[in-house]
Amino acid sequence: MDIKTCRIVARCPELKGAEERIEELGKLIKPVIYWADMPVELAGDRLVLPGDDRMEFESIYLAQGIEGARRVTIMAATIGGRLPQYSSACMGAGRHWEGTVADLLGSSAVEIVTDDFFRFLEREYSAKGLYPTLRYSPGYGDWDLKDQKRIIDLLNTEPDIRINGNYILEPVKSVTALVGWSGKPVKQSYPEGNRSKGLCSGEHTCSSCITWACKK
Repeated sequence: MDIKTCRIVARCPELKGAEERIEELGKLIKPVIYWADMPVELAGDRLVLPGDDRMEFESIYLAQGIEGARRVTIMAATIGGRLPQYSSACMGAGRHWEGTVADLLGSSAVEIVTDDFFRFLEREYSAKGLYPTLRYSPGYGDWDLKDQKRIIDLLNTEPDIRINGNYILEPVKSVTALVGWSGKPVKQSYPEGNRSKGLCSGEHTCSSCITWACKK
């Protein structure tokens, strides 16, 4: 997958002026995507994936976000480990500018890879008369980060994408996500936080919320 430098800089203006180095570092990017398509059911605040690999995700945030969806696509994407490793090596050697450029490049690149795949799916499903919800990932709202392991296990992503004991993906420039597909256009806004409905955990005030789920 060819990720143009102009797209990287457009997404991350902090990289403006580093285009030549980005061209070289881009050679370290090796995108890989795993995904699965399956029917979905909603049972209150639980999202249920029926079938032989029946799985449930308990999250008001997620259930509200894909309400009305007939199917879901679960995905995991990475740009590989070479660029993050290079960034860490630069930082350790005191080459902070280059390490920072590599880190920012990696963060932007994995989002572009995910966005491009999502657009591909959108074209495929539009031909079937289905419309996408927004994308959702574990760790936002009240969707437990621990569910990343269940997604990784379901998609059988090893050795390309692994998960550590703190439920963080490895390589670090990797993401998991879920998108629903509905028979009618879906409102393109994330569910708003509402503590009375249980969406906010109550552990943080709005001013110090670490997920910003209602403003994502």
